[in-house]
Amino acid sequence: MPRGSQIGQFIKRKRAEAVLQQSEKRFRTLIERSSDLVIRFDPEGAVLYASPSLERVLGYFPEEFAGDVFRFHPPRSSWEGFFPSAL
Repeated sequence: MPRGSQIGQFIKRKRAEAVLQQSEKRFRTLIERSSDLVIRFDPEGAVLYASPSLERVLGYFPEEFAGDVFRFHPPRSSWEGFFPSAL
């Protein structure tokens, strides 16, 4: 099989796709069956994914959080009076 042939490239790509799909399947199964919470956020803090364990651990369905935005650091005005020496 010549290295640059279209058939050879096609076969190589199909094998790589199959390996990737198998890896994704294993990862998805691991996350969905884990008792740990797994939550994925976008850069603005919006929930992109919440694992099914959210229901077991906190009693909420993952769908309830889809698109919600979380602030991980409160605005300075909300805490600056409590910690004057930290400023």
